[in-house]
Amino acid sequence: GFNSNVNSANPSGKPRILIFKRTVTRLGQFASGNYDRIISMVKTRYSNAADIILFDDKDTELMASLKQQVNVIRSSDILIGPHGAGFSHLLFARSGTSIVVFRVRENSDIYALMSIGMDMDFHHLLWTYSMDELLDQISSSVYGILTRRFPYHLQPLVNPSEAVSSILTQRVLRVGV
Repeated sequence: GFNSNVNSANPSGKPRILIFKRTVTRLGQFASGNYDRIISMVKTRYSNAADIILFDDKDTELMASLKQQVNVIRSSDILIGPHGAGFSHLLFARSGTSIVVFRVRENSDIYALMSIGMDMDFHHLLWTYSMDELLDQISSSVYGILTRRFPYHLQPLVNPSEAVSSILTQRVLRVGV
């Protein structure tokens, strides 16, 4: 599987960003290609500053082992994914883990409450069916988390000013300033 060598040891010393990829989700319009865009964006912008891990529900090796799932979650510093059952894995995350959840509508706040109760850093993104906007929101959240929690890992970011400039330009264009 994609993450067969991931365990609680972290030889690179870099923070770990885990992306939940779910094939069964209430986000019916959220096709596999959208996950590919999120994964590609996170890898392109942040792979020099963080290890990127994919938690894919089609990874049969990972799904067959609760122990491996717990190890992957416990070794992650940032969890990204759609609101849904995959975030029940928060029970295994460490205190201080940053959570970036996106959803299409107001759903249960169970994961926000869980993360607050477990001393985690929760970021809720409302997906408005614009994939470009969601990518910007995820990138902004991850960049903010990395600058706040792991500033010593940001030196190797690929063109960080270009990434921030792109995000700011997109936001200015949307606002119409």
